[in-house]
This record gives sequence, structure tokens and C-alpha cells, in this order.
Amino acid sequence: MTPSPLQRQPERHTLLLRIKHLEEALQREKVRAETIMRLQADELRKTRDYYLTLLENFPALIWRANNAAHCDYFNTTWLTFTGRTLRQELDNGWIEGVHPDDVQRCQDTYLAAFTRRQPFVMEYRLRRHDGEYRTIRDHGAPLFSPDGAFSGYLGSCYDIHDQKMLEERLRHSQKMESIGILAGGVAHDFNNILSIILGYGGMLLLQTPPATPAHEQLTAVVDAALRASKLTGKLLAFSRQKETAPERVCLGDQVEGFDAFLHQLAGKQVTIRFDLQDRPLAVNLGRGVIEQILINLTVNARDAMPEGGELTISTDRVVLDELTAASLGLTPAIPYARLRVVDTGCGITPDILPKVFDPFFTTKGVGKGSGLGLSLVYGVVRQHGGTVTIASRVQEGTTVTIHLPLAGNDPAEGSSAQPSCPLNPGDNAGICC
Repeated sequence: MTPSPLQRQPERHTLLLRIKHLEEALQREKVRAETIMRLQADELRKTRDYYLTLLENFPALIWRANNAAHCDYFNTTWLTFTGRTLRQELDNGWIEGVHPDDVQRCQDTYLAAFTRRQPFVMEYRLRRHDGEYRTIRDHGAPLFSPDGAFSGYLGSCYDIHDQKMLEERLRHSQKMESIGILAGGVAHDFNNILSIILGYGGMLLLQTPPATPAHEQLTAVVDAALRASKLTGKLLAFSRQKETAPERVCLGDQVEGFDAFLHQLAGKQVTIRFDLQDRPLAVNLGRGVIEQILINLTVNARDAMPEGGELTISTDRVVLDELTAASLGLTPAIPYARLRVVDTGCGITPDILPKVFDPFFTTKGVGKGSGLGLSLVYGVVRQHGGTVTIASRVQEGTTVTIHLPLAGNDPAEGSSAQPSCPLNPGDNAGICC
């Protein structure tokens, strides 16, 4: 029997009520889902912002490349280091900051790793905001999405320039020590031979009449042997086997005392300017050390300025920070006496600069230099607990900087007090300040 309209009305009402409840349930579920999605989106945004902030302020230089090998991100540390904008660095713009000699190798390493989807480590020189090229170690690693698809590379770079300099300084010290041992042995053996030459040469010279050709020839032989003896003296000084007892002297007075001699040595075309600190700079040095240093550096400066120029010799008192002291192998936070010799000469090319302290290395012509000048300076300065560094630019000049411990300062105590010069009035008059 078919239900009447009055009978169907309650059923219809119930159905509508159920539909309404279902719609309300769906609406609540929709709101709930939207709330969850919003919370998840907020959480993802917070996570993204956190990691973005972390990358932006991370001390390493961070970069990112897409799957087409084009860089699309550089963090603030990178941009601060290079002094360039993000727009300048994007894509392959960062290559402009790489040293020209390193560009090809850098690109080849990067693209080869990119093709293989493998991590890589490479070193190259990157120009800093002040124009100096710094050695960078770049670590790159491939990025993959959750489904395993390759999405690019993420890289982190660290400035290892100071570390490389320390390693090079250590290698150089070890090399110089080995050469010094060899030079000392050779010098002793050569001195024994020279003693025989000078002995017999002198005896023959006394037995030969002065007005004969033989006398002139023997004189040349003896003179040559004497010059060779001076050369062995330099070798022994370099090898630290010819040491003199150190005495307390004032650096400023020592430099000033050679004023007239250095002017004569440099020649009329070179102007010498002294900038000596008024405060006492007492140092413990062997006799003649400052003389050896100034003579060798002045001769080198003169030869670098054949058309004339300016030579500036300065002394001052400096306290080194931790980074600078570490790079020099000295103790931070204590004062040192600093001697600087600056010329306006032709400068030294970057490929030669690391070799200038090597014994027998010289750029001068045959017969114009023994190659022991700067190595002698290096040896005597190191022998007295100091360091010597050299900086140069082609056609701009060269700066030699020497740091010497101030007398009376114990690095272990970290004392920064300026020592006095307690010499008796009659001792070494004029040496102390």
C-alpha cells in the first residue's frame, strides 16, 4: 500500500535533518582540515624561516645551485665577504670574484661533480671586499627531493687563507732549518780549504817581489779568498752557527746611528726618510745585527730603484692581536718592537715573493748578488726570537716588516710594560736611549 503524503512528510524531514547534520559535520571537518593545514603551513614557514635565518647568519659562505647548475642563492656572509649584491652573484656572476688563474679549474671541478651528482671539495682564491684574494675551501653536496629527484647543489665555503699561510710558514721554517744545517757544514769545510789557500797564498806573497806580475796575481788570489771567507761568514750566520752574545740596545738609536752610512750606501738618487718612535725600544740583539739587517735591506731597496725613489725606515711599538700573532708565530697581547723598511721600487712579482728568503735565490745578474741578503736577515731575526715578513706589489714597492721582542717582556707573563735601559753611563755609550 502506497504511503500518503502525510505519512511521507516525517521521513522527508528526517532525511533533510540527516543531510543537514552531514553538511555540518563536513563543514566542521573542513574547518578542522583547514586549521591543521594552516598550522602545518605556519610550522613549515617557521621552520623555513629558522633554517633561512640559520643559513643567512652562518659563519660559512653558503651558496645554492639549481638542477641546471646555475646558482640561485648566496647567504649574507658570502655577500658581506665579497662586497657584492645578490643580483651580481646570481647565476654565474660569482665567477667574476674568482682569481683568473683559478677560474678554469674551479669550473671544471664543479661541472664534473655536478654531472656525476657527487660531493666535491676544492680550493680557489676569491676576491674579498677589500680587493685581497683569499684562499677558500669549498665543500659542495648534491640535493635530492623527498622522492629522490636531483634538485641541485648546496655548498659551504671557509676562508683558510691564514691556515695556508701558517702551513707555508711551517714548511718554509723546516726547509730553512735543513738548508741551514747543510750550509753550516759546507761553510766549515770550505773554511778549512780557504785557510790553506790564505796561508800558503800569504806566505808566497811575502816571498814575491812587489813589482812582479806574480805578486799581482797572488794578491788577486788572496783577495778572492778573503771575499770567499766573508761569504762563508754569511753562511755561518744564516745557519746560526756563528752567534754573538746579545746585549740590550735601543732600536731607534741603532737605526739613527747608521744614518750617514745608509745615505752613502743608497746613493744620491734615493731619498731616505726616517720615522723613529720617540719612546725607548729596548731589544736584546747580538753585536752588528741591526747593521747587517739595514745594509742588506738598503742594498736591495737601492737595486729595486735604479731610477731613484724613496726609502722609509720606521720604528714603533706594537701589540699584536691573536689573529696577527698566530699568523706570525708570536705571542699576542704583549708589545713588540717593529722595524719597517719601505721602498717605492719596482716591487716583486707574486710568483717570486715566496722564494725571496731562500738562500742563494736572487733575481740579480751574475756577479751582482750572492742570494744571501734576505736569507741572512731572516736567519738573524729568527735567531733573536723575532719574525720578518715581506709584502710587495709590482711597480708600487716593497715593505719588509720585522718584529723583535722588547727586552724585559716575558711572553708567559703577558707583561706590556715598556722596559728601561739600565746600562751604566760608561757602558756602550750612545747605544742606549
